[in-house]
Amino acid sequence: MIAEDRRAGALAAIASVANPSSVTAITPLAGGASAASTLRIDTDSGPYLMRLDGVREGFRDPRRSYLCLRAAAEAGIAPTVHHADEAAAVVVTDFVKERPLMAYPGGESALLRTLGELIATLQATPRFPAVSANLGTLTAALLDIVRDGGLFGPGVLDGHVVGLARISAEYPWGPQVSAHNDVNPRNVLFDGERPWLVDWELAFRSDPFADLATVANNFAEVPDVDARVLEGWMGRSPDDDARRRLELMRDVQRLFSGCLLLADFIGHRSPATALRAPTPDQFRAAIARGQLRGTPELRYVRATMDLVAFTAAHPD
Repeated sequence: MIAEDRRAGALAAIASVANPSSVTAITPLAGGASAASTLRIDTDSGPYLMRLDGVREGFRDPRRSYLCLRAAAEAGIAPTVHHADEAAAVVVTDFVKERPLMAYPGGESALLRTLGELIATLQATPRFPAVSANLGTLTAALLDIVRDGGLFGPGVLDGHVVGLARISAEYPWGPQVSAHNDVNPRNVLFDGERPWLVDWELAFRSDPFADLATVANNFAEVPDVDARVLEGWMGRSPDDDARRRLELMRDVQRLFSGCLLLADFIGHRSPATALRAPTPDQFRAAIARGQLRGTPELRYVRATMDLVAFTAAHPD
């Protein structure tokens, strides 16, 4: 289950938390869009989670993400970190025995408020490393990479460039804060009492509304999702300015997420002459049928859905 060139680092990671002879099982876990491998390590003293990250490229750098993970764990946002080796790209944390998010007390509305509170706690930690002046600048750079990368024909993404420029001109960019940057349902683990945020691969300093927007986009079907997450974050009912700022940031986050996923496909697909994507219901149905589950195509389709959603909000 562990590639030969990763075994020494994995064994050292296991030995840091338990005697290797006490290991009773090693079980691979299904992952999300990340290229990392995650394993459940069962020992006589209990279970742990070991994550083997991939090569350092772009945003994927354990030297940054492990620093962010440690800070989040110390703040009680992420599971306890027992071992983190940036050189070997392996980390061991507590294993969270999760329950379905739908079992969260008070339902999804209460969960969203709690996630808003967690984001506020995260933003109070010492600021994570920065990767760009602001998320608008970073997203524009990613959009240029994708537009020039041969994934789409000429002009297909021109409207996205214009739309992002309009948002960037209106949005009140300011000081950045610590951010997870990928708070989706797969990265929120509920242990029966409280949620934990996992998979800190994309963590870096970003806009205060960035994580809020990611939550709102990923739980978009919850009624009044923006107000729920803002209430948890602000500790009060949101005003019109906060709602508008979140609305704009949701569009930036869609474009950021979509372009980030698409960048991995540059050079591996023929140019598309138009931007097409399934509806959310069609996407979920395809996963349920096993057509996309666990395949690179899932990441590509999910990315195109983000870009189509951006177009719907900015048709010009």
